[in-house]
Amino acid sequence: MCESQDINTCWLTVNRSCQLRCKWCYAKDDGYDAKSDMDFSLAKKLIKIIKNLGSQTCKILGGEPSIYPHIKDVINQLKLQQIRSIIISNGLQYSDKSFMQKHFDAGLDSLVISLKAGTGESYKQLTGANVIKKVYQAISNLADFQGGVTITIADEISEEIIPSLRSIVDTGARFVNLHFCSPTLISGSPENHSMLSPDKAAEVMMKAVDSLEQLNVSYNVQISIPFCLFSSDFINSLINKNCLTSGCIVNKKSGIIFGTRGEVGFCNHMMEYPFGRYGIDFHNATELHELYFSQEEFFKMTNRAPSEQCLSCPVKHLCCGGCPLQWTQFQPNKYVKGGEKFVGQKY
Repeated sequence: MCESQDINTCWLTVNRSCQLRCKWCYAKDDGYDAKSDMDFSLAKKLIKIIKNLGSQTCKILGGEPSIYPHIKDVINQLKLQQIRSIIISNGLQYSDKSFMQKHFDAGLDSLVISLKAGTGESYKQLTGANVIKKVYQAISNLADFQGGVTITIADEISEEIIPSLRSIVDTGARFVNLHFCSPTLISGSPENHSMLSPDKAAEVMMKAVDSLEQLNVSYNVQISIPFCLFSSDFINSLINKNCLTSGCIVNKKSGIIFGTRGEVGFCNHMMEYPFGRYGIDFHNATELHELYFSQEEFFKMTNRAPSEQCLSCPVKHLCCGGCPLQWTQFQPNKYVKGGEKFVGQKY
């Protein structure tokens, strides 16, 4: 079982409103309603809980967190609590460099700009707005600050990934993160948000990493599909370079997500089904810690392997079989090949 008893990272969802309407966004199901913004008094209480949990990092999410009215106050509160703050943003507000400067002056540690597509036409089609110039301006501004660019490898933009990587590095990106789409659990059923088939996703990822190597830029990849879809040399190289993130926070029991009303969930893609809410199910960090680790049946379910072949795989402690929600979208017997590729490897 891939797990930890430390809740290392927390995600704080401060709002659901956003300027874009991305096709695969998990926030769209809340209707992007500004009325769902987190009350700042609640944000302060949750930040104190995050501190007392021992979490060292807080990732600030939306919607689009940069348009949350109290975003600078949230950044400042995290700074006062000595918690590293990271904002995940669509970048539009940060096309104004003075706006970016104010957030770093308030104590922001890192800004991650999410690139939604590779062309203006694709941006308009997938987000509802032709804003690619603003996004690239934000990436250019970020060259003077701490942060990077993240790209979701989605079906609609799979052919745009390689030229996009070249463009953002030319624009000034110093760090790139790549990850895959995952389904969202809605009304009890997983909705496939633009996922590629696992074998195609692996192919695109390997080509993207080869491009990043040629571009000589720092990078990290998040692999949420079985490792056996990749060559062992590829996985081994990522491990040796310390640029691989794998096994989701649910598998590892290492992170929790706070919603705008104080609800707490296992994963962004399962926030329709929180396991508790502040002021009702928990009132402090101790109670939340106990509540989280008491969800034994849920963790037993999500830590099951997608295939019996996974049980004998030498890298199961790193791979964990991939994202449990993604298992619902593919046939494990077709895509899980077992650990024969990794025999003799040492991790």
